[in-house]
Amino acid sequence: MKNLYFALNLIFIVSMFTSCESCQRKQQNIEHPTKPAKKTTQYEAKIFNQFLIEQIEKHETVEPLVARIWKQSINQGNYYPIINNEKSLDAFIELLEKSDEHGLGFYFKNDLESLKGHADNFKAAEKSNENLANMEFELRNMAIKYNKALHFGVLNPQELFPSEYFIHHNKADSTWYSKEFTEKNYIAFLQDFQPKHIHYKPLQKAYEKFKENPDQYYKELPALPKRILEEGDKYEGAPELRVKFGIPPIADTLPEQYIYDSLLVEKIKSFQAEYNLSSDGVIGPSTIDMLNTSPEQIQQKIEASLERFRWNTNLKFDNLLLVNIPEYRLHVYEKGKQVLNKKIGVGLANNQHNTPEFIDTMRFVVVNPTWNLPYSIATNEVLPKAQMDPSYLTANNYKVLSGGQEINPYSVNWQSYNASNFPYRFTQAAGPGNALGRIKFLFPNKYAIYLHDTPSKHIFKRDKRAVSHGCIRVENPFELGDFLMAGNKEYQSAKNSDATVQFNVEKPYPVFITYFTTWADDNGKLQYRADVYNRDRKIVEAFTQLKGTKTEEN
Repeated sequence: MKNLYFALNLIFIVSMFTSCESCQRKQQNIEHPTKPAKKTTQYEAKIFNQFLIEQIEKHETVEPLVARIWKQSINQGNYYPIINNEKSLDAFIELLEKSDEHGLGFYFKNDLESLKGHADNFKAAEKSNENLANMEFELRNMAIKYNKALHFGVLNPQELFPSEYFIHHNKADSTWYSKEFTEKNYIAFLQDFQPKHIHYKPLQKAYEKFKENPDQYYKELPALPKRILEEGDKYEGAPELRVKFGIPPIADTLPEQYIYDSLLVEKIKSFQAEYNLSSDGVIGPSTIDMLNTSPEQIQQKIEASLERFRWNTNLKFDNLLLVNIPEYRLHVYEKGKQVLNKKIGVGLANNQHNTPEFIDTMRFVVVNPTWNLPYSIATNEVLPKAQMDPSYLTANNYKVLSGGQEINPYSVNWQSYNASNFPYRFTQAAGPGNALGRIKFLFPNKYAIYLHDTPSKHIFKRDKRAVSHGCIRVENPFELGDFLMAGNKEYQSAKNSDATVQFNVEKPYPVFITYFTTWADDNGKLQYRADVYNRDRKIVEAFTQLKGTKTEEN
């Protein structure tokens, strides 16, 4: 091993040679006994570099940007090879073996098998410049793939969700690649790197705990005998529920074993509270869906969320309004601490009104807002009702505007218009029945999404609250208004009047609308929710397509 150590250092680590004459003689005897040690080292480094550049140039799968910076680093003499000894190779194998901790074991499975084969050959083969350069090329490609996966995610969200995801997604650029090729202790750099999203590591820990016993207490429950199950009802799944919640079984000879009794009701109430369901002990569609979430589905949710955290790894906010769509919750953070947590309603899950993901800044609060109806709602929903009975417009406080002027709704031949030729605008005056309720919160954006009150308070009693045209309805919204407008006396007066008044938010907050079905709570416990827009499913499907992919691209 001693000769191997010095041979590798001759090729790769010129600056580390000592002036020890005995060491120089050993190197001269092994490689070029007729040439001085210093010249031999320079000569071997040039040969290695030449072989490596040839590999880069002949593989068309290496992106032009990567190839250019890679060769530039070599030619400028600031390229540090990864494989400078067998320990580096073993360390990188160990790193790929741990990729499953990031939910990426499938992504590196074939790479790992290939690398292990290369490692066996490398350790047994002659350490020629060509062999070493070939190994360096393979290893570096895998390392880039690994580092990019952790820095930016495996998938591109803007390609995966072109009409739903509008958050900036960082990509590897020339600066990033330059650092890749000039990092002196690259394996140690890879070992130390961890995605920086604050929720990433807690979810990793919950994932590891989940994998220790994913099937614990899981057994799919039979369908409910009716839409909802209440205390005292008969249910074939009652014995399985007892097992799940650790309640002693009832003898299978007794009919009581199938009764949804008070002990089960209390356990279900706790379960519902833990997963933000209506904690009433009544088992309905939402509760049975959560109870029947399989270990495989949970694992897929975790892996999808870890990927999402990698997309947003650099986002840091001390003050923030965070809307998590699948959770149906608005979280308000002040100086990093949560100060409000509100139920919300989001866009209908129909691929037309799905609430998009984006970030903008809260700017205005409007008390007693009017509603300017979007063209699609005006023509698809209000126009047909006006065609049936024009009094619908006046009964619901709608004004008809033509060129900015209000016109009499009874003067219009509504039957002559449709979605393709409708020339008017509808606005709804402030007051009872206004679709925006008594307050709205504006963070101006090109998607026409905002937060607002609603006269339909009953929606907040539902577990599934995908109910709007895309905007976000907030339960008890004046609590949010009081927080944003703290100390503003005019705002307090407006709350007690009928006047429409707009206020500037003095301390603008970022509004982050996002989509996480899985996370670890403050106690480290795994939380998961239904995939309301099937966005997790798209990630899982994309992951499935990647399974079996070998490292050929950077």
